[in-house]
Amino acid sequence: MFQGHPYHSLQVPSDEPFKLKPSPGKGWGAFATRRIERGSIIFTEKPLFVIRKPHTEITEGDVWAAFQQLSPSEKEQFLCLRDNGSRSFTYMEEAFAENSFAISRDNSLRSKGTSIHGLFLLHSRFNHSCIPNSKIPNTDQEIITSFAT
Repeated sequence: MFQGHPYHSLQVPSDEPFKLKPSPGKGWGAFATRRIERGSIIFTEKPLFVIRKPHTEITEGDVWAAFQQLSPSEKEQFLCLRDNGSRSFTYMEEAFAENSFAISRDNSLRSKGTSIHGLFLLHSRFNHSCIPNSKIPNTDQEIITSFAT
């Protein structure tokens, strides 16, 4: 099923303005396939799964339990994740830590110090940059959206 690198099998909808490809020395990233106007939505994504704990308290067991709830195709997508050296992660918790974002659906949870983290297969490919060209605003939803800056 993999056509070369496992990231080739990550499912990027065909109408999205980006594709996944290697970024020399930095792993796989998302690269624009057409001009994206400032303020435009680049991509909206629902997490593969969420874990409702502070990031520092998330364990291998937490990630394993969430993984077990996934469909076979979702499990396959999770198992495509690689570190920047293109090797498989040794632990699922490492894959989660490298590919998750803090999210919250409820302001009262955030005020109590409770956090929710979601694993995002594609948004995690948007490489970090000293000169960023996209932004994910704070949200009260589990779905995140990136905008061109």
